[in-house]
Amino acid sequence: MENLQLSEQVKLMSEQVRMLIDLDEANQKDSLPFGYHRHHIDLVCEYALIINERLNAKLDKVKLASIAYAHDLFKEVGLDIDKEKIFNGKIIPQDIKKYISENKDVLDEYGMKDYVENYTDHAVASAIYLIEEYNIKDKDIIYGILFHSCPIIPIYERLDEETKMYVDIITLSDKLSSNYIQLNSHMKVRCNLEEIVFGKNGNEFNYTLGLFLARMISKGKDKDPINEESLEYYRNRLKSLFPFFPDMKLKDIGEKRKWEKSKSKVLKSVKNDSSISGIDVK
Repeated sequence: MENLQLSEQVKLMSEQVRMLIDLDEANQKDSLPFGYHRHHIDLVCEYALIINERLNAKLDKVKLASIAYAHDLFKEVGLDIDKEKIFNGKIIPQDIKKYISENKDVLDEYGMKDYVENYTDHAVASAIYLIEEYNIKDKDIIYGILFHSCPIIPIYERLDEETKMYVDIITLSDKLSSNYIQLNSHMKVRCNLEEIVFGKNGNEFNYTLGLFLARMISKGKDKDPINEESLEYYRNRLKSLFPFFPDMKLKDIGEKRKWEKSKSKVLKSVKNDSSISGIDVK
């Protein structure tokens, strides 16, 4: 075990994480971009464990890995409403809008009643499925999945500090992963997010700045009120630490462009060439 990277150790230690990896594969393996998808969730897990260590947050590693491997379980590109998919004797729903409509009440206790039908479908479906089919109701895991793309601030602000930390670590890890893979696959991105967060040599840790930029990049040009409120929350959080931080807009990060490949200074799992060929993702 000592010679294995931390993310591999977590997989071996936890039956829950192993099950979620297999469940995700059962649902997503037939999709064209499965190579990208699997690499992405692997790196979300690894980045989350690295950030946990850098913060000395001492969050539960199995919970972080569980969120990482379940957050994109129902990513739309891998679904096929014309196919029945079954894992461990349980049907994996493919029409997630219908599935959410029929099961949305299970999220009432998580404060989602007023948001569930106008929120990120794949995150909502993933959370519902874990609750309904596997009795995984841990608030740290459920909110980490629900809010991985865009925290709903009126709910987020009521969470305890530890649960907020799970949400924040996954939010940043999700964007670090996608940015790293896309940059090294010659896709157009606005910045090298890992370099901003960890520095050119991997020795820095600009966590709050990274969270703000992750939210800004994820939001893009979306004017949805939930997205707008979330971005302003993280902007104000950054400004509370750095009052003179400029009022940055999306265009200030830079236009999307192709970058030179850049080997990670913090990930232990990647090789010199981390590109995923033949995949076109946003």
